[in-house]
Amino acid sequence: MPIAPLVPLGSQVRPYRDYLTPALHRRFNKASRYTLLFCYAIACFMGEWTSRKPCLRPIRKRMLTKPALWLWFPFGATGIRTLMIFIPALTIYVLRVAQWHVGDRQTESRAETVQKYTLRAATLATFAFYMFSSWVYGEVYMWSRPSSSKLGFTDMGRAHERVKLNERPLFLRYLYQVLAVVYALVHLVDDYDSIEVPSMKPKKDRDESTAAAAARSTPKPRQILLKKLTSIFATSGLITCVSLVLGGVFYFVGPRHVVWDYYYTFSRTFISLSKTSKPTGVAPFLPLVWGFLVEGTLLVALWQFVNKAFDLYIAQEPLKNDQPITNESRDPNGTLLNGLKSRKDAVKVCRFGTDCYLQADTHRPLLSGSSPSSPTPFPTAVRHSTRRLSARRPQPLSKSHRFALRRLSFSSSD
Repeated sequence: MPIAPLVPLGSQVRPYRDYLTPALHRRFNKASRYTLLFCYAIACFMGEWTSRKPCLRPIRKRMLTKPALWLWFPFGATGIRTLMIFIPALTIYVLRVAQWHVGDRQTESRAETVQKYTLRAATLATFAFYMFSSWVYGEVYMWSRPSSSKLGFTDMGRAHERVKLNERPLFLRYLYQVLAVVYALVHLVDDYDSIEVPSMKPKKDRDESTAAAAARSTPKPRQILLKKLTSIFATSGLITCVSLVLGGVFYFVGPRHVVWDYYYTFSRTFISLSKTSKPTGVAPFLPLVWGFLVEGTLLVALWQFVNKAFDLYIAQEPLKNDQPITNESRDPNGTLLNGLKSRKDAVKVCRFGTDCYLQADTHRPLLSGSSPSSPTPFPTAVRHSTRRLSARRPQPLSKSHRFALRRLSFSSSD
């Protein structure tokens, strides 16, 4: 069995994170590309595709007219809208990168889980990130609406009436915040931060053509995302409906007047308004609710898409060009041993995944004494591989090293 090449004594071994971090960056870039494409589709849908006048022309001809052409043209308002919608998605990516962990939470009951995780900084950060993401998306939506939607800051009313503060955008912003709180609770209850890294099963003997065909038949993350779109939109619609019912009932029964008083007092510093005023109402109610249902569903679908894409790409095997990421190291075994020193469990798991791949690969037995043809469970493979790596044969000293040691011994004797 061939043994991994030994490096000269005294040479520094590159840490495992130097190979893992670029691999994670490549996966993050791939997930971000598809997310940006999803944001572009939302930005196109958010525009005004049809005019208020009835049009009997086919939809295909209407989409090729000049006003509709600019709605899907990426250089213009749609492109700006795409980048602004990508900010809520990027916010959730930052949250996932900061809080992802491997494996399930270790608690005996739900009550213990609530007691242990409720007041943590990570829990509060989850609510804060989702609320910020929802606020940005809501502002982009209201900025994209025409004046006929009555989502402006004020309502001019009739010519003889004084300018009034508009309650409709306040109610819509409130609904988006309720949606963020509900989805953050779903995120925490289902533990979206947990990543299931699949351990590689030992491969049986097969030729290269069979191995290549098996690799091609494995579904790629983008194919899985495409298949999950239907369930993503179904779940998003359900969460949005629940948020609308809970938020609407609580708003009109509870803190409506209190929120309005603070909102009105704050607005009087910028706009000339009367000293006091009652809530102006959210009529017409149905168009406002319908707009929230549609756009809220798209927002939750964006969050679902981001979480699913992150799970799929981060859980990939630690490979680069179908080879272990430590293949470019001068001392692959030393780099793998260095990965055990990391304080982060995620880094250790990825390192064990690389070790398991080396244990299971029949075409490249880099470690002596390995028997890839026999099925070895993941923990056993990791334990035996680590034992072989730690018991590696030391390299004999070179002439320069022996001369340096002899000089040190002479100087110490003097």
